[in-house]
Amino acid sequence: MRAGSIAGPAGEAGEPGAIACALEASRSIQLGSPGARGGPHAQTATTTAATRPRSACISDTAAECSSRRAAIERAAAVDASTSVTAGAPRRAERTRGCGLHSSLWQSSIDVNERHRGRARDEPPRRAQFRSAPTRRTRNGEARARSPSAVEPARGLFEHGEGSSEPSDRGCAICRTRRGGARTSPATAGVGSAEPSRRGRDEPRDRGYAICRTRRGRDEPSSRGCALRRTHDRAPRSMHLASWNRPADEREWRMAGALRRFLFERGGLVALVAFAAYVWIAPPHIVDGDNAEMATLGMIGGVAHPTGYPAYLLWLRATSWLPGSTPAHTAAIATAILAAVQLVVLHAACRAWGARPIAASAAVAIYAAGPVVMRYSSEAEVFALNQLVVAAIVYLAAAGGPLRGVWRVAALGLVAGLGIADHVTCVLAAPVGLVGAVRGVREARRGAVAAAAGVAALAAGLAPYAYLLVTPENAISWTPIAGLDGLVGQLHVAANLAGLAATLGRTWWWLPALAGVAMLAVRCVRAGEGEPRIGWQMLALAFVAAGPVLAARFDVVPVGLDGYAVRRFHLMPALLLAVPVAAALDVVVARYEARIRLGPATAIAALGFAAAALVAAPDVLRVRTPAVEHALRGMLRGLPPGAVAIISGDMTFFGTGYLQLAWGERPDATVVVWHLVGDRGYRDRLARRGIAIEKTTEATPSVGIAEHILASGRPLLVDRALGNVLKALPSYPYGTLFRVLPRGQARPSLDEVAAQNRDWFAALDLDYPRPGPDDEYPTAIHDSYAATWRIVADGFATAGRRDDAASAAAVARELAPRP
Repeated sequence: MRAGSIAGPAGEAGEPGAIACALEASRSIQLGSPGARGGPHAQTATTTAATRPRSACISDTAAECSSRRAAIERAAAVDASTSVTAGAPRRAERTRGCGLHSSLWQSSIDVNERHRGRARDEPPRRAQFRSAPTRRTRNGEARARSPSAVEPARGLFEHGEGSSEPSDRGCAICRTRRGGARTSPATAGVGSAEPSRRGRDEPRDRGYAICRTRRGRDEPSSRGCALRRTHDRAPRSMHLASWNRPADEREWRMAGALRRFLFERGGLVALVAFAAYVWIAPPHIVDGDNAEMATLGMIGGVAHPTGYPAYLLWLRATSWLPGSTPAHTAAIATAILAAVQLVVLHAACRAWGARPIAASAAVAIYAAGPVVMRYSSEAEVFALNQLVVAAIVYLAAAGGPLRGVWRVAALGLVAGLGIADHVTCVLAAPVGLVGAVRGVREARRGAVAAAAGVAALAAGLAPYAYLLVTPENAISWTPIAGLDGLVGQLHVAANLAGLAATLGRTWWWLPALAGVAMLAVRCVRAGEGEPRIGWQMLALAFVAAGPVLAARFDVVPVGLDGYAVRRFHLMPALLLAVPVAAALDVVVARYEARIRLGPATAIAALGFAAAALVAAPDVLRVRTPAVEHALRGMLRGLPPGAVAIISGDMTFFGTGYLQLAWGERPDATVVVWHLVGDRGYRDRLARRGIAIEKTTEATPSVGIAEHILASGRPLLVDRALGNVLKALPSYPYGTLFRVLPRGQARPSLDEVAAQNRDWFAALDLDYPRPGPDDEYPTAIHDSYAATWRIVADGFATAGRRDDAASAAAVARELAPRP
């Protein structure tokens, strides 16, 4: 209510007493207004002025003074009817907007009330606001705003009288926020609103507060003229005629939700990354574990310890995806997990205090790392493991999506699923325990929350029951055992250097250094959102999953050993995403007024695409079909009904993939030597006609080989079975050695060379020749060259130099590039 309208009917124009009492009433109402910032004292000031003794009034007559005092009391009563919730100070209606435009808050409310069919004397709902200068944080807790965010800018742009009521958006000069911070005096009138961190349900304004406003989670922002001030739910301003409601409000809301998912929730980066992962997904197997997962995901079975049932169930559930081969289908299913992982990681970065732009940039850099791209686009268990760790970081944050019992139960369920996928997720336990303790403290009954977490953990471990019912096949592993301990000589320095190289290359070095520095800073000095204990536990998880684990590896990370070790660098790289986003958020906060969310997110997606193009050659050089072509050639070159005893997982799982998923050479039997000692595996071989009994001989492999040869089946072995090659006659045949019964003569050198020429002529070598450090393709071509070196040595021993030179030339052509 305006102060100049309270004189009442008893006062007449030109009467000195009326003017004096009107000034007195105006003073009392001003003292009781929210702008006085008097809190509870404002109500006392109004009451005192209304009940002042008659001697204090300077009206001409006692009747006139009483009449004007009654008018003051009526004004105070009207003020009380429009106050905030119980216990809040009374407020007088006041001018909204700035002094230049003089738009009235009450006039806007009156128009809206008439539009809704309400009575004029009904207390307006829009007047109910928070009485205390508070704001909502990401975790839903109320915190006091800083004085700069509450105190009004006095002078020409004075508005709002300093209360916590949001001001009208009708003034293009003020550009105040309808639920956030006022414009600072330094930036008022120049189009840059002071940034303020808002609650989960109050997104920040991105630009001019009138044209580009965000009113709530489910309400798309207005993008029209500054004078229209449209609203998709309930009109708030006088300009109702200029607002055009869409024909289908549901479509409008869906469009707003899609925009938020793409630009504020990391959806655009995740979709671009998913397209890139599918593009580089190999249609062939690339190593032993990849072949095992692709096969078991198609036909079922038990994987090597610890079984990985959660990932196998996912592959089984997505086996309908339209891949060109079983390996390609499993790779696409893994790419889906990787894309979901990026969305969850984006949410985790925001829950730990980063703005959406900073989170998008951090996720884009992480997703384009060569190691990340590799294991996000082939059938491997690490994509699901990364998703589990990202979910733990998200759920455990103070600004996470759940509270109380639900937080504890969700953490328990995710932890159980993570253990059912890959046990290395337990290295993120410090962060998960912080979240569980928070959930127990938030719950009304802590014991119930703890019990719910334990029950959810047990439910998450339920996929292990799949290993008891899945059908057995030729490459199913033996009963599950624990992880083997890491023993032997440790190579601490080499592995720590390898970890640093992986993290630096994944995060392009400078963001990695900034992330480590920010992690150290947040452990000492907390920022907004997550308290110090959360950052300290995140740092502990990073150290445990990174340097501590890397220092325990007993191999030098070079070649195939480097391939095995680098997979375990994925978790520390993911945990580093949160502090990297926090470091980028410092830059975003500094230039927030100049940054638009949509273009910035699009730039992050384009940045991912550019970084992915840079990293793609490093991934594709080890993704050649060399492994699959070599194993297919080995199977096709076997004699009918042959038995091949090998020692490598790659050969065992790769041939199993071709036999079970492709139907290649079902008559041949491939035996992996290090499983022969297991009773269950020997029973499986017995069902296929190979009876192997346990023996106490010093060289059991020789006895088993003679038993197979006595059955009349051809026998081939690889280099690992040296005792067999020493005891029985043999000769090279492709990548294996053909073993002959005792006393049988070997074929001549010319026959051996001819058989190998035929074997290699049938081999598909239509792919780039691998380099010296291309992992399995390099190992495959080394084995090709080794066969022809043996032939060349045989010719040289026999004095046939020309034939030896010819065989040596073939070996050089097949060997990896120098």
